[in-house]
Amino acid sequence: MVRKMTNDHLHADVVTTDKTGDRGKYIDFPFPVQKISRRNHPLIRILLAFIKIVKLHKEIDIIFSLGGPWDSGIPAFFAKIVLNKPMVTKVNGDIAWERARIKHLIEDGLEEFQRRRYSVRIEFFRWIQNFVVKRADAVVVPCKFTKRMLMNWGVKDKVIRLIHNGVNNEVLPINLKDTLRSKLNLKNKLLVITVARLIPLKGIDKLIRLLPELRQNISLAIIGDGPERKNLELISDALGVKDRVIFTGNINRQEALGYLRASDLFVLYSDGESMPFSVLEAMVCGLSVVASKVGGISELIEDGKDGILIKLKDMP
Repeated sequence: MVRKMTNDHLHADVVTTDKTGDRGKYIDFPFPVQKISRRNHPLIRILLAFIKIVKLHKEIDIIFSLGGPWDSGIPAFFAKIVLNKPMVTKVNGDIAWERARIKHLIEDGLEEFQRRRYSVRIEFFRWIQNFVVKRADAVVVPCKFTKRMLMNWGVKDKVIRLIHNGVNNEVLPINLKDTLRSKLNLKNKLLVITVARLIPLKGIDKLIRLLPELRQNISLAIIGDGPERKNLELISDALGVKDRVIFTGNINRQEALGYLRASDLFVLYSDGESMPFSVLEAMVCGLSVVASKVGGISELIEDGKDGILIKLKDMP
């Protein structure tokens, strides 16, 4: 998004977090980026982000918050108050739900999470998230499902802007598919692929557990990384399908597109989604899609026409 703004001759400063901390500009990006180390305590990160935003006050017309409530939303909100500048935020999903699932505090899907109440710890984080979102001057959402979810949080309809996610369709030429499959030693094999962060709510363990029930010539490529990787590797080893599962870790977009082009089927087995870029990119690459019928996925996929949608209760 910021690269597109720069190409359109708009100025943008980025304040973000990473593992290393502030080392000035990213060499690969044609715009200034200030970094805050994730090793800092969350309250320190909030304070540092707020200070960095305020120091940019002469250059700011709009504060755009993209990320979670701690590192992005709260400092953006306080900067909005101090600088008297409008704040826009984008909501791709429910961070409180994602956080609770990642920490193994709950097992509920996204839609069930919206209907239930939980421990003080979870509800406090949910309150912080909703507080920040409801005080934005405009809220961008990628699908109708997320818009309905936010209205249930108490966000006013007039401030919500529906802008669907999109992807750059610069995909690999189709004639490279055989070359890529040969390189991956996939000749005469069927390759199922999923692209996701390796966290519990993505249901990747369920995909691996299905492999023993499928033909031996079917392999699974898992694109992405995350805290569940070690556990997923142990599961594939225990089930005797280690040689049929490809863990790529984090790879760049061009490499990921290469794997998509080399695949036969895309699967997303998630418990909750908004409008996932992974499904969009799979469709751009011409893949058939099998996905859970959750969130905004049904706005992308017409069951039986563009792919197959599976209700969570029907998933093993």
